[in-house]
Amino acid sequence: MKQTGPSEDRPESSASRKEDADARRARATGKTRGPKGVAPEIARQIDENLKRLYQQQVEQELPPELQALVARLKSGDVPGGPGGKDGA
Repeated sequence: MKQTGPSEDRPESSASRKEDADARRARATGKTRGPKGVAPEIARQIDENLKRLYQQQVEQELPPELQALVARLKSGDVPGGPGGKDGA
């Protein structure tokens, strides 16, 4: 059985060399990356923007057609049918 030499003798892919260089750079600068390689500052900005967009959607008024439907559902004035209370 043939043994391989130290890791320096084995060829590395360029992707793994780049990842190693990125990791060394991150350790040297103190900047680490979070999940999926996103810097914490960028991840925080994405999080804030998503929360802002969600809040805008929550605060947005329902169209009149949906408001009427919600009112009918709350009052129990729903015609029988699939999932309705028609005694079937």
